[in-house]
Amino acid sequence: MHFQKIDVEEREEKVLRGNVWSRERPWIVLVEATRPESQVDSDGAWEPILFRADYCFAYADGLNRFYVAKEHSELIPALTFPPNVFDDFKLYGQHQAELRARRAEIDLEAIRQSCSWRITKPLRWLETVLSQILHK
Repeated sequence: MHFQKIDVEEREEKVLRGNVWSRERPWIVLVEATRPESQVDSDGAWEPILFRADYCFAYADGLNRFYVAKEHSELIPALTFPPNVFDDFKLYGQHQAELRARRAEIDLEAIRQSCSWRITKPLRWLETVLSQILHK
């Protein structure tokens, strides 16, 4: 196992004590570290379990704490900063907007390649010319 997420609504200590850390060694352990629906830290009781199991604290995001097994400490620098502009990180909404824009471009190109678009090209040109003349 490379990654383990623990989110058990204030039962983190029980879960962490129940693991045999010498046998089950996820590279990264992510533990919800606040009391439910708050920003009050809850790691005091269970964090020493991870330290005794040779895990290093790597990062906190305000809700979770990330720990890396000492034998994989080369991963710690990758967790130093949250996702940011240097990662080419995109929010889901931005990704969806880009997909819609791409589809619109494809649809527009299909219109431009259509027979009716080519046939009406002189009419569009005439409309542009007349519009310029009338607005002078």
